Amino acid sequence: MLSEVRDNAVMLQVFDSLAKKHPELDAATAQEIRSNLSRAGRTAPAEKQASAQVVALLQQANKLCLQDMPFDSLMQGVETTYRRGRKAFKKARKNKARRAITI
Repeated sequence: MLSEVRDNAVMLQVFDSLAKKHPELDAATAQEIRSNLSRAGRTAPAEKQASAQVVALLQQANKLCLQDMPFDSLMQGVETTYRRGRKAFKKARKNKARRAITI
């Protein structure tokens, strides 16, 4: 628990340092990112457990052998993901908000 608090404090310090070095970063965006980083240090145990499950799933996905999968299956997933991403970015551009990017 103490290491998580320390890690979060370090992330906030690094972000603040980067924000000072890059004044072109929009102040509202910087504040939103900082708030999210700060909140991450106070996430509920259920959220941390869900995060751990996502990490475990990603690790399992990394072990998949894509060479054994038919190309059509892969292409369908790639096209679907690409389409969703383009749609989310178009929505974000239209709304000019980073929160609009939800895939």
